Amino acid sequence: MPKTADTALPDPSRWKALAFIALAQLMVVLDATIKYWQNSFKYNSFSFHAVSMDLGACVQTWRMWAAARGLAVEPALWFDEERLAELLGVDPEAEGIFAVVPLKWAGPQPPSGRPAAEGPVAVRRGDVERSRTVLTFDALVRMQAATSADAAARPAPGALAPAAAHPVDRALAEVALPPARALDADVRTALRARRSSFGRFDAQRPVTADQLAACLAAASAGSRIGGDTGDVRLTRLYAFVNHVEGVEPGSYAYDPERRGLRRVKEGRPGEFLQRNYFLSNYNLEQAGAVLVPTVRTTAVLDAVGDRGYRLVNATIGAVAQSVYTAAAAMDLGCGVALGFDNISYIEELGLEGTGEAPLLIMMIGNERPAPADFRYEIA
Repeated sequence: MPKTADTALPDPSRWKALAFIALAQLMVVLDATIKYWQNSFKYNSFSFHAVSMDLGACVQTWRMWAAARGLAVEPALWFDEERLAELLGVDPEAEGIFAVVPLKWAGPQPPSGRPAAEGPVAVRRGDVERSRTVLTFDALVRMQAATSADAAARPAPGALAPAAAHPVDRALAEVALPPARALDADVRTALRARRSSFGRFDAQRPVTADQLAACLAAASAGSRIGGDTGDVRLTRLYAFVNHVEGVEPGSYAYDPERRGLRRVKEGRPGEFLQRNYFLSNYNLEQAGAVLVPTVRTTAVLDAVGDRGYRLVNATIGAVAQSVYTAAAAMDLGCGVALGFDNISYIEELGLEGTGEAPLLIMMIGNERPAPADFRYEIA
């Protein structure tokens, strides 16, 4: 997710999936890898932060698609990245392998009459770099080295418990939400309809309270990516409410157990939101609400080491993709961005002593009718 522009997750130009079949285990394995040059040529060393969130969006897309078909996708973020890079024929400095997703064979077992491989096994074909000049960025190389070191040292069960999100403060005034609106669109339709609003929000049509509840519930559900990361909830969600029917303007913490809100601060947040947004492509005051996920990043790194940075960003990317898709299923506009003053958000929400870091903002709202658009499908 770029710092200087709105984010559209996931961007296939930044990541790729490789699949191979391990016949001995009757298993298909998907590997999600990211070639940094395809993003860093534009965003420099910031690209590691961006593309690691894209990875979470990619894996969450797989999880949603599989869940709709009664299947489960459980990604592994800890594995022998060095040996896998050798198998796949990728340069471990230029391309990071972020997730391995085993897909168990569900059909009849194929015959296993193939002879055992002799000598080293490796992917025979790879991509070809066509850029005349490929730049490298020291911070990017060091981040890849730090987060790939000891990649096979999978955390023990429960290792992330000390980094779990703090429970919501039940002393704050409770604001009930109605049941979340049902997401009637099928996953394929919602994913195809998923889009970034790019400043088309229209406050004249408020978001309904059940739409807000649906987006918050989707974000909460997407915050647990499972696999070898366990079932610990790492994120807390906050909502800056501008224009939501039945909910007074203000800032709120989301209570996932009661599926309601806890009021943090009263008053219209529009002026604060716009003042602390760095770009001009959105008017945040026109959005119905701005959702903010936070993670105790330092606590995650203390618990599982540097590779935990990938987990933090993958989790946030999964949350963003969940909100994008839920909004699309309700024909609601959505936009995600990183260009905001997160220190000011920490102060506004009173998070100075919690260790929570706001990592992106997710805007939802109705859009202006009949906006100009580019018909890419007929271009």
